[in-house]
Amino acid sequence: ILLAIAAELYWFARSLPWGMAAWGSGIAMAVGGGVIMALSAAVRRRGWPFRVWPALYACLAAIPVVVALVVLLVVTNLQDGVVYQQTWLPLVNPLEEGAAFALLGLVVFYREVDRYYPASFAQSRPWPAVVLMALGFWWLNGALLRALAWYGEVAWNWESLWHSRLIQTTFALFWMLCALVVMIRATRHASRQQWLGGAALLGVVMLKLMLVDSAGG
Repeated sequence: ILLAIAAELYWFARSLPWGMAAWGSGIAMAVGGGVIMALSAAVRRRGWPFRVWPALYACLAAIPVVVALVVLLVVTNLQDGVVYQQTWLPLVNPLEEGAAFALLGLVVFYREVDRYYPASFAQSRPWPAVVLMALGFWWLNGALLRALAWYGEVAWNWESLWHSRLIQTTFALFWMLCALVVMIRATRHASRQQWLGGAALLGVVMLKLMLVDSAGG
């Protein structure tokens, strides 16, 4: 069934006309996230055959979908998200909506693995949570970049984006805010690892201000 769905999505994306790539990427991610959530819901309802092999359906069967979603979240975040002859809106567009479903599906998968394989999952901590947070942070950066490029009328190419003062300044402020939030949360929860992560991000911001923003004049 999963192979059939994947094949249909592939041919659907291939048949889309020029300027509709965001729809293909968004639908693929939304369907992938929806499949994981549907499997989880079916297992929790304990219908046949899901009640017989709950761990198989909720965790093992979803692994190919999870891998595909991770790849899609990394790769499609490089798209501008603009649909031909349609007004682009931040967060309310095919690419961002599809990514939201994909991230939600990954969170559901994370909880299901923790539920059915607690011993194995405990040995791999904290890396699954780190990967989830990294994917979320990666996509937030992409969403912010798309919004700035659209409303700032910056061409979607590496040189234009890199030399935009609006984009560089906004990203420095955004990263600094994220670092401060992480450090405050880490202080409240007495988590040294989280605090060091926030401090590292703050250090990256300082380096960026000195090497990139200051160099731009």
